[in-house]
Amino acid sequence: MHPFRWRLCAGALVSVVAFAGLVSCGQDGKAQANGAQGTAPVADELPDGLTARAEHFWRSTVEDDWETLYKYRDPRDADKATLEQFRAWSTKNEPFQTQAFEIGEILTEGDTGWVHVDLETSMRNFPGTPHREAERWHVWRVVQGAWYPVPLLEQESYAKSPALRDAAQEKRLRERFEKSWQLRQSADWLALYELGDPRDRSRVPFDQFSTSFAKSKYLDAEVFWVEVIEWRGRVRLRFQHKLTDPSLTKLPPKTVVSTEDWVLHEDEWYLDLMPPEQ
Repeated sequence: MHPFRWRLCAGALVSVVAFAGLVSCGQDGKAQANGAQGTAPVADELPDGLTARAEHFWRSTVEDDWETLYKYRDPRDADKATLEQFRAWSTKNEPFQTQAFEIGEILTEGDTGWVHVDLETSMRNFPGTPHREAERWHVWRVVQGAWYPVPLLEQESYAKSPALRDAAQEKRLRERFEKSWQLRQSADWLALYELGDPRDRSRVPFDQFSTSFAKSKYLDAEVFWVEVIEWRGRVRLRFQHKLTDPSLTKLPPKTVVSTEDWVLHEDEWYLDLMPPEQ
């Protein structure tokens, strides 16, 4: 196991507003739904465009319009639960009632969108409690040519809104990561270790670090996104590696999707060897 922790898919969502409905996390890290076969949402009954869909979605949460919210489930999971199951689960488990909302800035990068929403909510089962105000960036993605909201716990797989990020530092971090990947491919563990946060090295000695990394031969990597907020950075990637144990070399390469943590220290980016627990 690497001395720093890979962050993989954590699971599924528990709030219909954040949008999971009956889901769990499969062995491959992808969200999977639980339940009987059902009728797929009819996407062409929903409005076009991210702005119109975001307004429509949040208005439906105010009205407890479960039939409409059901149609905003990921269409790839459409046959995993019926409308009746979805409505029953939501009315029992959804803790919040949206009282009012206001759509603000909307940003997109490729097939990902971020919608800023100001919310006023109440506790569904405690009507006498005071309303609460909050704001959030609601993440959306394009699925089969149309925009759908991303379940809350899947949002860890997406970068934060560009409004919160530092594009100039993201370019620097991407270059630093690419250098680190070249070192992994060449098995230059000492040089890679020197790219680790110097403040962590007393707790992660070189022998531990190199032994851990040397268990794998690193092949190709594809960077999905780079995110920098203040002094913390994240790199989301998919990569292939093979085990170097002679008794296991006949095994095929393994593909892993992960998020690496990096930190800015004295104006240089370093791999976070001891990232915070997620």
